[in-house]
Amino acid sequence: MQDVPADDMKPEEAPGDDEQAQAGQKRKSPPTSASKDKPPKKEPRQGSRASGRTAGGGTGKDVTSKQVLNFLLSADSLQYCYPSDELDAADSLYTPFEYLVTASLLSKPLSHTLGMRAVRTLLNEPYGFSIPGKLKKAGEHKIWEALEEARTQHRQKSATYLYDTGTQYANPNSKDNEGDQGDSDEMLELATAANEGGVKATIEHVKNTVKGMGQIGAEIFCRRVQACEGWGEVLWPYADAKSFDALRELGVKEMIEGDVDFDKVGNMGVSEEKKGVDDKDYEVQIAVEFVTVLERAVGCSLEQKVPALRRAAAEWK
Repeated sequence: MQDVPADDMKPEEAPGDDEQAQAGQKRKSPPTSASKDKPPKKEPRQGSRASGRTAGGGTGKDVTSKQVLNFLLSADSLQYCYPSDELDAADSLYTPFEYLVTASLLSKPLSHTLGMRAVRTLLNEPYGFSIPGKLKKAGEHKIWEALEEARTQHRQKSATYLYDTGTQYANPNSKDNEGDQGDSDEMLELATAANEGGVKATIEHVKNTVKGMGQIGAEIFCRRVQACEGWGEVLWPYADAKSFDALRELGVKEMIEGDVDFDKVGNMGVSEEKKGVDDKDYEVQIAVEFVTVLERAVGCSLEQKVPALRRAAAEWK
């Protein structure tokens, strides 16, 4: 199944890009290379959603980029970035393998609500398909049952793809595959691809090895996994085309004019001081904030609440 570009869909069919990405998830032998790819540059999307007008006639035209960025990082922004039924899951933490699962689900032509609901249902109890071995042990039918409970679409194909991914990434040396955290040879090969070739190599590796995953899914994976400790050292800072479009809609020009780099992100007022942490921890903190901004920006765009968020950011203290 091929990923469907978001611009070719009606709003209710756009890919479900998302819960917020956070960091703090360690993996064995994380990538260490500093190789990076530059995100593509696109012209701003035209249309009423980018105009800044709200349904009530107000505008967020006076809000600054700094205000938008800091508001995006606050809990007050969640209501503009996620479906109301999924707010409790918005701050979930993920492992690199869980990002493969979420990217597979969110790259399909689903609404934002359906995509997030599917992720929440599969990764949490009673299913808990958060590691490869559990997907493999469950089998296609049990995975299909979880997707049925989530009331999502494309259940059979998604169940097949997820079962195949679990089987591929499960560690055969783990007892009953229950203790497997994605440290199989396949996961290490993915880490090696990231280590040696950065974003471009990671995207190609995902597309070539994960059944049902295309360009959009691979980009979602890179965007999210860079917040995991180790992976950000080779993939950060990366923003895909959808993130850039969302940032344009929000009017955050500092992150889309020219190349994205650490100094630019660090000096935008998102984190104005190191607050007593060492340089490495500070870089991790900035990477997490960077990914958080991207995830919430994309979610706000998919929820079609950009004007409302800009107005709220202008009034936020």
